[in-house]
Amino acid sequence: MSQAARQAEKVIGHGDNATSAQNVTNPGNDESTADYSETMKALAWYGKNEVRMIDTPKPKILEDRDVIVKVTGSTVCGSDLHLLHGTVVEMQKGDILGHEFCGVVDECGPGVTKFKKGQRVVASFQIACGDCYYCKQKLSSQCEKTNSNTIENAMYGGRTAGMFGYSHFTGGYAVVKQSTLAWHTATSTYYRFPMMFLTRRVSSFLTFCAPHGTPLSTLVSTRVM
Repeated sequence: MSQAARQAEKVIGHGDNATSAQNVTNPGNDESTADYSETMKALAWYGKNEVRMIDTPKPKILEDRDVIVKVTGSTVCGSDLHLLHGTVVEMQKGDILGHEFCGVVDECGPGVTKFKKGQRVVASFQIACGDCYYCKQKLSSQCEKTNSNTIENAMYGGRTAGMFGYSHFTGGYAVVKQSTLAWHTATSTYYRFPMMFLTRRVSSFLTFCAPHGTPLSTLVSTRVM
């Protein structure tokens, strides 16, 4: 069913709202997105309850605001189990998993001014343009320009932002678990953390807790101890 939904999306076609490249889930499956000068390890989905560690080419810069990050730490999210068990549609064999990580900037597109090579960064799961209505309201998980999936729009009457490593249903963006390199399409998704005492374990923990905890804290008046 998952792959059937992916084929249906191909036939129907994407919307025209996204300003970022879509369906870039594995550089090894698309020569136009790959840099064959270097390979990386990645955790890839190959079917219900089947994932594999694979070698695949390093991704290359596709757009001016792209950043390639050498991943130094990553975490497993509970939502990864939905992918493993095949309950999220539009997965395709070979899709690279993972959506919460930290690392070091390895390469920047010509339009990137916020980051430079060698800086340590932490990333959230969603990919945000930083310019649309929702991003300006600090509701980046609803970004209007990073996911043009038609089936999601038909099912829910709208789309989420694009998400790292979470099927073509959310844009089709690759990242890696416990491996080498990752890239994305909107620099507002990454945040610098210069504090050298911040360990990989703590920073990876923040990639999950901070994005979820910050908006939830605005919904409740209970004091958190």
